[in-house]
Amino acid sequence: MSWQDLSNLVAEIWEGFHTEFDYNQKALIRDQIRSVAPEAAYAAWNLSEWERFKKLSKQLDKHPYEKDFYNAVLEIKFPSKAGSYEQAFKYIT
Repeated sequence: MSWQDLSNLVAEIWEGFHTEFDYNQKALIRDQIRSVAPEAAYAAWNLSEWERFKKLSKQLDKHPYEKDFYNAVLEIKFPSKAGSYEQAFKYIT
């Protein structure tokens, strides 16, 4: 499976989350997204799909190391304020 294939698959799952499903179905889709979020975020990063990378990085609650690393990447790519490099450093230390 290529990065593009993985990215497309996660996009399909994500779209399913925003349709009208009941609570249990949405919980299942949310779990699916979270289970593939580390690999999918990495794919989005490699494909320079920054908006998708941001969305997927927010789903990494069960993966604190990856979440901190990806937040550092986002802080460098999209500085939120002066001192962004310092903030990025705080994420990874």
